Amino acid sequence: MTASFVRAAALAAMGISAAAGCATPGTRPHDMSVAGHETAGAEAEAAAGAAGLQRPSSTGVACQDVPCWSDRDRPTDESRRLLAAAAKHRAAAQALREAEAQACAGISERDRGISPFFHREDVAVVAPLEEKQGRYGHRLAGATIEFRAVGGLTAEWLQRSIDCHLARAAALGFDQSEMSFCPLALKGVAARVRSGGKWVLVEVTSQDPRTSAEVWRRAQALLVPAP
Repeated sequence: MTASFVRAAALAAMGISAAAGCATPGTRPHDMSVAGHETAGAEAEAAAGAAGLQRPSSTGVACQDVPCWSDRDRPTDESRRLLAAAAKHRAAAQALREAEAQACAGISERDRGISPFFHREDVAVVAPLEEKQGRYGHRLAGATIEFRAVGGLTAEWLQRSIDCHLARAAALGFDQSEMSFCPLALKGVAARVRSGGKWVLVEVTSQDPRTSAEVWRRAQALLVPAP
C-alpha cells in the first residue's frame, strides 16, 4: 500500500467522519450523493418553515395573524429537528466535495472522468479474490484485476486514480448507469493496488457478499469486448 494512498485515505476519512458525527439516519455522507444531500437539505429547510420556523417580530416581518401572540415567534420542536437535519445534509454534501477534491488532486480532468477500467484492452487477467472466513472456510471477497504494462502506468499513479474514482462515485451517487461496467462504482467497495512484476494488480473487495459477487461479475465482463 503506497504512502500517498494511506495519506489520501486518512484525509478523506477524517473529513467524512467529522461530518457524520451523531448523524440522523440518511444524513451520513455516503447515504446519498452530493446532489441528494443538497436536495434533502433544501426540503428539510422548507418543511421547517412550514412547521413554524418563521419568527415575524424578531425578523421584522409583519405578523399575518391578529392577535400576534408572542408564542408565534418561537420555532416549534419539529422545525428545530428539521433545521438540524438540513444542516447535517449540508455538512455531508460538503464532506463529500472535500473528500473528492483531496482524492483527485493531481489527477487530470480526462482521467477523473474516465475510470481506469474503461481501458479494458489493457486488462490482462482477472481472478476471484477469496478471504478466510472462520476456521476453515473461505468467502468470495471480490476480484483481482491485472493491467498490462503501459507507458507511465505505475502502482502509485493507479492507486491515486482509483482513490479519486471511489470519491467521485460517492459524490455523484453510486452505481450510475454509465458506470455499470466499473467495479469502483459500487457502494461499499475498497481497492488496493500493488505491483506484480510487469503488471499492476488491483484488488477490489467488499464486506457485503452481494457486492463482492457483483465486483467479480464486473471483473469478468472486462475481458469481454465492449459492444
